[in-house]
Amino acid sequence: MRSYRPVGIALMLFTAALLGGFASSPGKAQTYDAATQFSFTQNPNGVWSYGWEASTGAALTLYATPATDGNGIEWWNGADIVPSVWYNPNTQSVSEYTWTLPAGKIAFHPGSQGQNSVVRWTAPAGGSVVISGDFIGYDYQYPTTTDVHVLYDASVSLFDGNIASYNVPLNFSVTRAVNPGDTIDFNVGYGGDDSYLGDTTGLDVSITYAAIPVLNGLSPTSANAGGPAFTLSVKGSGFASNSTVDWNGSPLSTTYVSAALLKASVPAALIANAGKALVTVTTPHTGTSASKPFKILLTTLKLTKASLSRDGSGNIQATLTLSNIGYNSATNVSITKATLNGVAATNLPASGGSIAAASNGTASLTFPGSAGTSGQVVSLKVSGKFTGGTFSGALKVTLP
Repeated sequence: MRSYRPVGIALMLFTAALLGGFASSPGKAQTYDAATQFSFTQNPNGVWSYGWEASTGAALTLYATPATDGNGIEWWNGADIVPSVWYNPNTQSVSEYTWTLPAGKIAFHPGSQGQNSVVRWTAPAGGSVVISGDFIGYDYQYPTTTDVHVLYDASVSLFDGNIASYNVPLNFSVTRAVNPGDTIDFNVGYGGDDSYLGDTTGLDVSITYAAIPVLNGLSPTSANAGGPAFTLSVKGSGFASNSTVDWNGSPLSTTYVSAALLKASVPAALIANAGKALVTVTTPHTGTSASKPFKILLTTLKLTKASLSRDGSGNIQATLTLSNIGYNSATNVSITKATLNGVAATNLPASGGSIAAASNGTASLTFPGSAGTSGQVVSLKVSGKFTGGTFSGALKVTLP
């Protein structure tokens, strides 16, 4: 016998209190499941409703007739047994005619007059939602041949596909910003054979509101003023495909890598001058993360070399090489703290003069001979300042 009867969605009614909670909150991190929230006694059923359309994307007519059969299958249908939506509330699969419906699953079926069957979700709040699941053919004899769709507000296609198999899921996952009252339709039609026979099609879908994005870290955390454009890696959680990295509140060109990683292009003009920028992540209709500071340094000094010797009194003389690896001059360079093997220099502060961009400068330090014995490998640590910035560095050196 041919599979005429479509299958519904999982049995669970929203209580009035639960629905009130959804309507009063922004819906963040709330998940809606078409199967576990199925009802064959209410239509609409909270955020879910079940009906048919004369063609894909046409006006929705709600099913008015609920029913159950001898195997406990629950369904909604119109004047005819198809189109319809079915649900198996049993703990085991049920086979009828030429289809098998697994436990706790729903299916739907197009109508004999070309009608599409529809399961509709209506957004209770604004936000960014992740819509994921699959369509699957449940008719094992024909097998199922249907066209399937996920539509936003009944007209904007989010996913389209065709089923021409038995028990092979056709997966979908899309992210969409919604306003309260917007709809997401899951829609099944005739398919390529232009026949409604044998078209029992399963639907497994969950819709989850994205959480407000969380920003945990930046890489890099700073850049030199006057430098070139670069890519900023932003790490955190709750990112969506429509999230943007914002620089002082203005969106950057952003690439979605995963829910935990975004990459953003930072133009050179944004780091032309020393200062600080605040970086945030925004997901439309969902929210904006807390900020992380990004430092724009005047320039960067790096300790690259140290030449050590002993004078006639046994003191250790150190000549340091400081490299300016930034794009602006470092003026009035001064070493304010220095230790050799934990022993402080005796001639602080020590001047390093001015060091032009991409150039080297030197500074001289004196340490007591008690810093160590000849041939000993120790740590040399220095820190200091220049007009508009600070620096620090360390090297392993061998005592003379």
